[in-house]
Order: sequence, then structure tokens, then C-alpha cells
Amino acid sequence: MLLAVHYLAFAALIIPASAAAPPNANFTGCLDEEAGARYVLRDSRELRPLVWLAAGGSFDNQSFAKYLGSRITVRGDVRTESGHKVLRVDGPGDITRVSEVCVPHPENMISGKEPRDATDHRKTQASTRSVTGCLDEDPGPQYLLRGERELKPILMLDPKGYPVQAFAKHLGKRVEVTGKVFAEEPVPRMEVGSITDLSDSCARDR
Repeated sequence: MLLAVHYLAFAALIIPASAAAPPNANFTGCLDEEAGARYVLRDSRELRPLVWLAAGGSFDNQSFAKYLGSRITVRGDVRTESGHKVLRVDGPGDITRVSEVCVPHPENMISGKEPRDATDHRKTQASTRSVTGCLDEDPGPQYLLRGERELKPILMLDPKGYPVQAFAKHLGKRVEVTGKVFAEEPVPRMEVGSITDLSDSCARDR
């Protein structure tokens, strides 16, 4: 019995700390891309880096690309590399899309208080994004972008530097819109600087 105790104590000394399994964790934030196709998850409010993402198992690094610009929750093993926190994602089941578009959340959305100047507050929270979806029209006219899978509204669209009627020729098409996104309830709003047709029809993804 005494010999077994001494053996276990000796084994604990020679097994390196790195042999311990890395901790498993969940993070929620905005997916962004850095140079070199390196993907990073950013804080939803201030867009500060939370954790770098690395593909593991059967997951390919380029598979992160379809979540760019979305708010997601990722799960995986956490490591530290070159002073950065890195989350290894082993498969698509470890990623959940929370919303199609990710914009900074104003403080008043958390506190429930209205800012003194809502317009100025929204301007300080604007972020430039490119978003893909289906262009649709509501009465007004009010143009909006819908998600490609469930066709739910993801952005209300305002033109920047051209008449609102210019959206009409893109109706029913799959497009990419680029501009400043403002956090508003219930749907974020974009000042569209450019719009590009990707396909002539917009069918729900299967």
C-alpha cells in the first residue's frame, strides 16, 4: 500500500501540466475576419476581441466564413497561443447563429433608458457591414432585407445619396448591401451605400 502511494506521488511529478485537458467554454459575440483568414469573435457591445477561433476535428477553417457578420454562440476547448485566447471548434454543431446581423448594442437597450439624443447616440453606435439577403418591400414604401433561410426581416434599408425608388429594381433578388448599421428595435437599420445583385431570385435555403 505504501509503495502504491509513493508511485502515485512520483507519477504526479513527472506528468506535465500541459497533459491536462483544456477547459471547455461557450462564447457569444460577433464573428469577424482578420488578415490571413483568421477568424475572431468580438464583444457584441464594443466589438472588442473575445477569442480567436481555430478549426479542429473534421471542421474546416473556411467553414467559419458563412457566419461572418452574424452574432453566434460557439463552444469548444480554450487554449492560449502567443498571448491570445484561442477556441478550438470541432464541428458545425458547436456553432449556433443567434442573429443574422451583429451590431453594437447601445447601453440604453440594457438599462431600458432612452438617451437624451437618440439620433446622436445611434450614430456613435454605427458599424459598417456587408450583409447578404433577400430584398423585399413593405408599404410606405419601406425596403428591407430578409434572411435567406427563414425570410425574417434582418435589416430595414435607407438609401444614402440616392432616391429610395432605386431599391425597386432589386426587389425579389438575392443581394449584398453595404453601409452603416444602426442598432434599433425591433430590427436594425442600414444606411445603404451600395447594393449588388447576387442572383435574380431569392429562394429559401434548404
